[in-house]
Amino acid sequence: EGGPKGGTAGEDRVEAEILGSIMELSNYVTRKTAQQKLIQLRSIPCYREKFTSLSFYVRVRSLMGRYVFNVPVRRFVSELFAHVDWASSEAWGEVARAREEEGGREEEGR
Repeated sequence: EGGPKGGTAGEDRVEAEILGSIMELSNYVTRKTAQQKLIQLRSIPCYREKFTSLSFYVRVRSLMGRYVFNVPVRRFVSELFAHVDWASSEAWGEVARAREEEGGREEEGR
């Protein structure tokens, strides 16, 4: 079964779990647990792939742009994605599509 971006249900679950933990970083009560969970998730092979995906990193940064995260948390998230494949032309195509989608959502919100 494919998700909204054409991924499998398993991929969608992986992304949702990572994104949920990243959102928990914005709350100082849940921050420490979320940081530990993200570090743990990054060591699991099916999750590790997402931490190297440029298109997923763009989605994470877009999400973080909509909420308040302090500088150390933003730095932590950037370090989680330190091994992103910046040279992948396929990923840059996905980045362009993500930006177009984001621009469309901004227009709808006006």
